[in-house]
Amino acid sequence: MGREKIEVIRGTPSPASAGAFPLSRVVGLWPDPVSDADLLDALLSPEGETARRLAYELWASQTFWGMKLGELFPGLAGVSTSKPVDGVGVRVSNVLLRCDLRDWSAVAATTPVHLARLPNFGSKSFREFIQRTLVAWADHHRNDPDAAAGAAGEDATGPGDATQPIGSHAALHALVPDIREVLSWPEFRSSWAH
Repeated sequence: MGREKIEVIRGTPSPASAGAFPLSRVVGLWPDPVSDADLLDALLSPEGETARRLAYELWASQTFWGMKLGELFPGLAGVSTSKPVDGVGVRVSNVLLRCDLRDWSAVAATTPVHLARLPNFGSKSFREFIQRTLVAWADHHRNDPDAAAGAAGEDATGPGDATQPIGSHAALHALVPDIREVLSWPEFRSSWAH
């Protein structure tokens, strides 16, 4: 068994730590500071267990590796309170700087598969950086008033913004009033009766 294989087995989260927030619930979500407060609290907790587990799940499943990080975590490009190299180890920091991933907009434009292929950026570095990314993303949505406006579809860049992919929770949430209105139209209701 290779050293990386041993590390992955040792770092496997136990079933008890599976928690209430699977990666599939987080991906594509534009969190609202009020309705998603439990998720944001869990990601920002000092223990860091939720962010660590989600980072491991992203590494292990590889289901979302083809998506850009900005699609996985909408609003990531708008993080302005920190830099990607803040709060990570020297190895991760050096790799990020060498690959010119100096700000969150550059990170949002990359994919997990791209990160995994970077030299000197193995599973431990990948998971450390994704954990840091999740914390910065959660902090941004918790504390930035513009992030909350984005959840309501009122982002300054307007409709079709790349930080809100089609099919994201925020994009679908913005359509609910229009759908309700259409469903209430008499012509629509009569077409269902036939």
